Amino acid sequence: MSDDVIFLLAGGFGALFGLWRVLDGALARRSVVRLLSVGGLALVGAVIADGLIALGEGRTFFDHYSDFGILVLLFIVMVLPLWGLFDERILAQVGEFGVAVLGITAAARMADRAGWAPAGALAVASLGIALLLLRGQASDMLRLAAYGWFLLCTVLLAVLEGDNAIALIDDDIVEVSAVPTFAAFAALMWLAFHSVFASKFVLIALTCLRKDGRALAYEFGSRLIVPSTVSPIAGTAAVGAVALLLFSDVAFDWAPDAVLVAAVIFVFPIFEATVDRVLTDREVQPA
Repeated sequence: MSDDVIFLLAGGFGALFGLWRVLDGALARRSVVRLLSVGGLALVGAVIADGLIALGEGRTFFDHYSDFGILVLLFIVMVLPLWGLFDERILAQVGEFGVAVLGITAAARMADRAGWAPAGALAVASLGIALLLLRGQASDMLRLAAYGWFLLCTVLLAVLEGDNAIALIDDDIVEVSAVPTFAAFAALMWLAFHSVFASKFVLIALTCLRKDGRALAYEFGSRLIVPSTVSPIAGTAAVGAVALLLFSDVAFDWAPDAVLVAAVIFVFPIFEATVDRVLTDREVQPA
């Protein structure tokens, strides 16, 4: 099996995993399954088509450049996120710890490119906004600004991660590792959706120029910035652990960057959801 096929399959199904994380809970489960099934069948069909062409050219079935497959993968990663511009159901809700974690993740990735000074400023600003939200008395303007900061960090992270993931398509691939490729495209898909949300947010923020528009914008912010279910102690410990993992990797390069970023993006929400489920179960238990 050629590295191109490994890259396509790992990246394609990584992108579908990222799509599932975006849509899970936002749409009916049947709709999500149908969409993922269509995407998976399109990827497999493209591999088969490229394989048949390779056979016709005298090569083996899995020895090809996956030209059709790359077009399908690019469609999933670059076109599907535009859906988020029109469907408000799949806008992300985020708490104070989510703002902090994503900001720290973007800061860690920026440290590799721009140095420690701008990365430190980004991390400190993210923690400051999270602390203001943690007080529990956040104003409507602060909630709107916090969501805007979350999207700004998302766009920065999407640019940095997109460069690593998409560049592989144009480079001479010597050896492809399936796990980092899967993780990179999973994170890229999630980030691509939220980067599209950012363009919608700009339009929403512009409505603050008028009094009626400010009321609508503040309502938007209050819906999307929700108090975290994680306790302050547990949340602070989780944020500290994330920061330690990311910045120790910047210093010592002990793990693939794509895997770490994907782990942070997907594991922390699962951590919050698990805490929420445990607390809910305790509330419903009889005394």
